[in-house]
Formats: sequence, C-alpha cells, structure tokens
Amino acid sequence: MKKETAHILIAPDKFRGSLTARQAAEAIAGGLRATHPDWQVTITPAADGGESSLDTVSPYLHCRRVRARVADPLMRPITTYYGHCGTRALIEMAKASGLSLLAETERNPEVTTTLGTGQLIEGARRHARQIYVFAGGSATFDGGMGIAHALGFRFLNAQGHILAPIGRNMAQVHSVTAPEAAPTGSYHLLYDVGVPPAAAVDFAAQKGASKEQIARLAAGLENLIRVVSGYSGQDLSELTGGGAAGGIGICMRGLLGADLHRAFEQIAAWTGLETAIRRADLVITGEGKLDRHSFSGKVVGQITKLAGRYGKPVVVIAGVADPDVAPQGITVHQLADWAHDTKDSMRHAAHYLHQWAAALERP
Repeated sequence: MKKETAHILIAPDKFRGSLTARQAAEAIAGGLRATHPDWQVTITPAADGGESSLDTVSPYLHCRRVRARVADPLMRPITTYYGHCGTRALIEMAKASGLSLLAETERNPEVTTTLGTGQLIEGARRHARQIYVFAGGSATFDGGMGIAHALGFRFLNAQGHILAPIGRNMAQVHSVTAPEAAPTGSYHLLYDVGVPPAAAVDFAAQKGASKEQIARLAAGLENLIRVVSGYSGQDLSELTGGGAAGGIGICMRGLLGADLHRAFEQIAAWTGLETAIRRADLVITGEGKLDRHSFSGKVVGQITKLAGRYGKPVVVIAGVADPDVAPQGITVHQLADWAHDTKDSMRHAAHYLHQWAAALERP
C-alpha cells in the first residue's frame, strides 16, 4: 500500500440484531475518515440473500418500496414491502416469512408457511416481469407450498381435499392442481445455502424443530419432492440450492419454472463488488458472529475469496469471533474486545465499529 494514500473498501454483511450491512459500513467509514482523512473510503454493503438483502441492493437498482398486507409465517396479517425496480421485483423472504417475525416460543416449522412470500410475489408480478426471491432467514419448512398456493396451485391429499400449505402437510400431498391461468413472468430464487432439498433438514433445528419433528419434516419433504417431480416431469431431488429456506426450490422450480442462483453472486453483480475489490488497497468485511460457517459460502468467506483472487489484504471485524476459524493470512478483530460484554457490543455496535475503525493502522 502506498504510504501517501490508501483506497479502503468497506463491504460487511449485516450484524444481526444490531445493524444492517449499510449501517455497519457507515459506522466503519466514519471511524476511518475521522483519523485518516487522506484515505479514500468506498462503501459497498454485501448480503447473501438473508435479512436486509433487499435494502442492500435497492439503491443500486433504483428500487421503490411497495407496501403490501400479507400473511406472516403463522398466517397472521402483517404489513411489509417488496422492491419494484423497473422490470424487476425483489422479494425478501425474511420480510414476510422470516424467523425474526416470530417469538422463540412460536417457532415451529411444522405449522409455519411461505404463504406471505407468495402473496408478495402475486402482487409484484402485476408490475414486473422478472421476480427475484431472496431465500435467507426464513421460519418455514413447507417446500414452497405456501408460495405456490398464493399463486393458485392447490395441494390435495389422497381423498382429494385441499391441504393447508404448512410443513406438516407435506407428508399428505398426493397430487397438485394448477391455476386456470398459469402465473406469468420469469422467476429467480436467490439462495444463501447451495444444498439439495434433502439437506434442508440440517437447518430445521434453528427454525425451532425438535428431533421428532425433523424426522417427520424429512419424510414429508421426500414425499413432496416425489409428487412435484412427477407433476413437473423433472427430478428435483438433487436441485442445487433447492434445500434453502425449508426446500422452497421444490415448488419454485417444479411449479413456477424458477432458475436458482447463489444470492451473493447476484448481489455482487448488482452492486459492482468485484470491481470495487479490484480497485481497493485493503478490504474490510465482517458480520455479527464469525464462526465455521462464515468461510463456507457466506458473505465473509465469499469476499475473502474474491479479494484473494486479486491479491488484496482483508481485515474482518465481527461482533464476536470463534477462535481459529479464519483462513491463514486473514486478520480478524472482534467488538467483544472493546465492549463490556456481548450485550453491550450488540446494543452499541455502531459506536464500537467507529472506535475500532478509528484505531485501525495502515497495514
């Protein structure tokens, strides 16, 4: 890095429970500018399809918010929004079917539904030809039945009765009926975790499922895969990304013909992240909790890979970091070293990010 100047790229993920990715980036930028006014600082917030993904990309795609009244994961009415961006509509699943919408005692993926996300899609497709769905942060495990139900598909049991589109009913699905008019538009599922449908059960516990429920959900998902594969004429069992958000790729691909893409890569393309990394002398990224998952497909790991491709040094700042999880050559700091305790670091994350950045020395 040249001594007289430096170009710093700030590209964090959200600090869950504390700050959005943009808020975190702005706090870091403020600290750098306070003590290093000669440094050139660029902010490019990042996301992987989870909470705040829509707000992260909206400024780059000139989206406007469209408010809608939809069902939450337990079918209670809520008001939320999607992004209308010209010919595109961006749907953040967490805003209608998200885990953050439920109290811990309400988490139960056998009774939650993606119906609200489907209602957002139904409203959005009236104004946009291309529908993008960010799949992260969901409270659901219904294989996408709720989404399909909102668009006119019906799931029937062996007696021909319509099933409610919730997780526990996947096991009873015997057949599918299509709406009179097929949903128009092109559909794109942007997943955070690139696993096949069967692997969705690996994330069921964090949605509130017990061991017994996980076994039932796994069996139900297997049945839904079989029925929808038969209906669509395509084998959906090994669909990459199909296991995201409780297997919504099953119905989105099998019934809506959706393409599936890794969310980070699409978001990076929209925000110009790779170009920003190529121009930077130092890349700062981070997230609320750094653990073994952070470097296996999530934002921090993807950014360190991109930076490595161009030989750029990386500094990671996290609220709290598990020891020895970062690859060799990656410098990691944690706000826990600055704050009184974890609760303090979460409550005052912006303050501590500013302090940390102000103390950052030239690498």
